[in-house]
Amino acid sequence: MLRALTASLMTLPLLAQPPAPTQVTVAEYFGSSRLCYDESRQRLLVVGIAGSLWEHDGNGWAERQVPGVGAAGHIVYDPSRERVVFVNNSAGMFEYDGAAMRQIGTAPTLLRVVADSTRGRLVGVRPTPIVAPQGTLIEEFDGTAWTTVATIPLPGVPITAIFDRSRGRTIVQTIVTSPSIGRELWEWDGTNLVGPLQSGHQAALLAYDPVNGGTLFSLATGVQLWNGTTFTSLGVQVPQLNVRAVTDAASGRVLFQAGDEIWSWNGSAATAAFRTPLPFMYRSMISADPQRQRIVLLGNLAPSSLLPIQREWDGFEWHTVPTSPLQPPSFVDHSQVFDAARNETLVFGGQDPATGTPFGDTYGWNGGTWRQLATSGPSPRSRAAIAYDSLRQRVVLVGGRGTQATALAADHWEWDGSGWQQITAATPMGTSLGSLGFDPIRNRLVFLSDLRLTFEWNGISWAQVASQGPRAVARNLVWNPVAGVLQAALANSAFDGSVFTWNGATWTESHPATGETAIDPVTGMTLILNINRTVVSTDVPATIASYGSGCGGTANAPSLTTFGRPVVGSQRLHLDLRADARLRPALIGLGSTAANVPLWNGCSLLFVDTLSTLVWFTDAAGFLHQRVPLPNSPSLRGQVLVAQGAVIDPASPGALALTPGLTLRLGD
Repeated sequence: MLRALTASLMTLPLLAQPPAPTQVTVAEYFGSSRLCYDESRQRLLVVGIAGSLWEHDGNGWAERQVPGVGAAGHIVYDPSRERVVFVNNSAGMFEYDGAAMRQIGTAPTLLRVVADSTRGRLVGVRPTPIVAPQGTLIEEFDGTAWTTVATIPLPGVPITAIFDRSRGRTIVQTIVTSPSIGRELWEWDGTNLVGPLQSGHQAALLAYDPVNGGTLFSLATGVQLWNGTTFTSLGVQVPQLNVRAVTDAASGRVLFQAGDEIWSWNGSAATAAFRTPLPFMYRSMISADPQRQRIVLLGNLAPSSLLPIQREWDGFEWHTVPTSPLQPPSFVDHSQVFDAARNETLVFGGQDPATGTPFGDTYGWNGGTWRQLATSGPSPRSRAAIAYDSLRQRVVLVGGRGTQATALAADHWEWDGSGWQQITAATPMGTSLGSLGFDPIRNRLVFLSDLRLTFEWNGISWAQVASQGPRAVARNLVWNPVAGVLQAALANSAFDGSVFTWNGATWTESHPATGETAIDPVTGMTLILNINRTVVSTDVPATIASYGSGCGGTANAPSLTTFGRPVVGSQRLHLDLRADARLRPALIGLGSTAANVPLWNGCSLLFVDTLSTLVWFTDAAGFLHQRVPLPNSPSLRGQVLVAQGAVIDPASPGALALTPGLTLRLGD
């Protein structure tokens, strides 16, 4: 199927490209996230800080574009429904099947929601109203409405809850302040409320452990297991206390987030399983390494400590590069550019984030090792503008901030691979921070100051060539070879962030954006990184849309959706077919043209010009996951695939259930 699909894709008609660029989020910082494990689809779900929904399928992350998630509320997998339920205290309750949201009710303002798989109920906890304090209310959702079923008396205030599947109990943990600060445990089985079972204990409730058949708690001294009567120490520690954890019962593991990593507990040990799409990056820089087809990201994880981090973008996701004792001591406000003559990423200066002390060393990264290139040259400084002059094969550094907060440099230095030389020509930009780039068509270095003045260097002297441009907030002006312009995310006159381009005569504002930019050597797209997100700026975004109507199904209509966007070159795109018919023959067809061909059972075939088909079986949860790798060919951008799924279903008319159609527009 895959070989035939690759060949067929190259013959598809090209759609007209929209002229205006758009931004597509490709990585995001999660923060203190809400996690849920969808056992039916075998996916970890994470709700980001802005209410976005991300999924991990065991190999990589993909953002899902579905409404109803919301930045506030709760997310829980309900085994009895085999659906993920979002409980948004303001917008209502939604049931998510991996393809679409369906509102199923409203909810009170709950502190935590768990799924009672024994009785098929959702259980929530919340403090009683302040005007009539009684303690902690336990609420239950029976599929129609929430009802108060029990009350935990004062002085306890709820802090969390989980469901123990082995004993069929909802365990609620409260905190008390009298006679001393401590925690209490209560248990609810649907009929009886028992507690407090433990008073004054300091352990933090984590999750149900399917291997040990009990509930995990954590202390600074290690993990403990609660069996309903006593705590038993398991003799190991987890990286972070009071984390939100979720249970993957089928695989016998507990997943939880600690920092920028997702950890896995297998019943006896915790190990780092995979990383989140993007850590919180503090004053980071990026630069493209066309030799290795990577974008290099160097930054710090925290604003006030030496926690340097290095990641590399392969065109589709960020990968962590292990730290090295040979690397620079800090990646805060450093200067970074790719030195094409020496095939290495050059890093100069920066500062200690704790003390503000600037550095004056020069380092090189060749893709495998760091090495210190020089300890002399420009005086120690941070935020110096830097660029590579491809005509003279030199790295150029201008200005920067010196040893004091107000001490700005006004000099010009060049690196030839063996040492730094100071250029004595006058720098009319004065003591100004700014952005630097090289125009290889006009053979000019271009400096934009934070005072909105533009200067150019012709190899002999600097001259001011424009005023009243954007404000320099990025440190690098990046050459876009397709458009033939320098570009960066800068600030307009209202101090709003936007992408600007310089054509040698004028600055042109394009579209809103903030962060550092680089041209992706794999896709040729502009990548923009800020502390919370990584976006791709493109005029051909990869999109997915449903069309037509499905038919059949016992209780639920069959659906077809994707895991990931149809990005040209992606090897992780999946088509997900879901149906009520389990362990039944199923088919996913791909074509080039949408249609509406009536069939014998009142259903319709929604595509023609078949490119490929796959016949297999739905799994025990009614899913068929099919990987659809896409060739990395720029000529595919803008081309369209259409798809539809079908399942043999004896309960459906004509014993066949069909999904709606799916349009996949290939792009960035």
